[in-house]
Amino acid sequence: MGELNERYADVVEQLDGWIKSYIKEICSGFEPNVMKLYVENTFEDLSAESGFEKYNMGYISSEMKWGFFVNKSEKKESLITLIDIFLEILKEKIPSSVALDEVSNILDYLRSRDLYLYKKRFFEKISDGKLIRDYVNRVMSELPDKEIFIQLSALNYENRVTHAHLAFKREFSLVSSDDSIIFDNAMEFEIEKIRLIRKLMEISGETYGLVVEKKSDTEWEIKGARRLEELKDTYQIEITGHSVWKLKHNEEELFEYKEGIYKLPPVGTDENVYDEEYKKLEQIINDEKKREKIKSVIDKIRKNASHGTGMILIEEPIPKSGERSFLEKEIDRLVGFGKAYAIKEHSLDLFRIKDKLLKGITAIDGAVFCNFDLQCKAIGVIVDGQTVKAGNPGRGARYNSLVNYVRCLNSEERKANINCMAVVISEDGPIDIEISMSNPKEVSDLSGTTSLAEEQGENQLGKLMKILLKDKRYTDAERASEDVKHREKLYEEFGIK
Repeated sequence: MGELNERYADVVEQLDGWIKSYIKEICSGFEPNVMKLYVENTFEDLSAESGFEKYNMGYISSEMKWGFFVNKSEKKESLITLIDIFLEILKEKIPSSVALDEVSNILDYLRSRDLYLYKKRFFEKISDGKLIRDYVNRVMSELPDKEIFIQLSALNYENRVTHAHLAFKREFSLVSSDDSIIFDNAMEFEIEKIRLIRKLMEISGETYGLVVEKKSDTEWEIKGARRLEELKDTYQIEITGHSVWKLKHNEEELFEYKEGIYKLPPVGTDENVYDEEYKKLEQIINDEKKREKIKSVIDKIRKNASHGTGMILIEEPIPKSGERSFLEKEIDRLVGFGKAYAIKEHSLDLFRIKDKLLKGITAIDGAVFCNFDLQCKAIGVIVDGQTVKAGNPGRGARYNSLVNYVRCLNSEERKANINCMAVVISEDGPIDIEISMSNPKEVSDLSGTTSLAEEQGENQLGKLMKILLKDKRYTDAERASEDVKHREKLYEEFGIK
């Protein structure tokens, strides 16, 4: 790799992780292994042996150059556009090795708990949704203003919602045939004629596309209609429903617009898109069979919950004789405020429930409450709780409310001292899992005592974290707190038993 890349390996690795985490927040199904950040002043051709290609923005200072290695199979326009944006941020924030030294010193000074704040400040330009807006503006730079597509998708024609395609190109070669239409007089494609355009879109349907040609830098006109298979080398707007449309270029989907929200496509294959979230279960559940049962239920809900839903799972020590469990008391509290529908004990097993019934209970607004044995305790639960940590404004109300709820349970305000997690299943399929764990020193396991293995595990992790922070291996420290397999490798590396 280059001299600079070796010198600043830890810093580059930290920045690489941050960038990937931001893309992951934006793109459902993003796989971090599709790209790798580097900084160099000399370039060696590693693409042949690695299966990656270099991608950089051509920026050269006296000493350094930022870029990415991108998996050849994933060199898509959507990913390259995102990379462009982040490279510009890096160029602005870290223009030379002097600035890189400053970043390195800051990271050396900070500890893990402070890195989040520095990360947000470093990428302040994209922390409030500007990344998506910047991305959308870039991929649409060669097209008419997006406002016209927003209005077209919201406009019905004779009470019919349309499914139509619009194809855009600088110049079309239209030939008269039995399978195409050429208008004698082209019609201007402008927002003032939106109702006429909506009428013409009835020609399109799912088979044809209206052909829209660029007349000047700001002017477009509808020339006719052709079959979609003849319009592959174009930008296409596909309107699929009321206030729903997609942008495609050369058959690659670049984003979807749905009722005011822009959604970017997955980056990478989606085979193991949920693996990273499911790994979180290892932090809180030792029993592999129990983890697999929970995963299977989540998958079943994901396939059946057409509008998305959420789950709250709670585990706690067996209550003393005559006492009620936290889960029972919490459901009673929420029911008392009209925020939940309690289910008779042991009457609903989510692992054995039929798909049709599962689809019905998850269609109700609100979350499903259950224990780690998947016994459903309540449905239609509207969670509450004091905000204890900043939310993610780029995500919906369901995500933010459920994540905040489980964070709140073990906070200083509630002090529930329980193991719990929120599972958020989005309407379009992705899942998020938020873990909140009891204080292991204050709460025993379900048998009523803390096991020797658990105590040993705590000591091991504590020793490991001290070593990693001392050696300034902050990325390893962050990863070790979540990834059990990586943690075991580090235990072996440092001889921790």
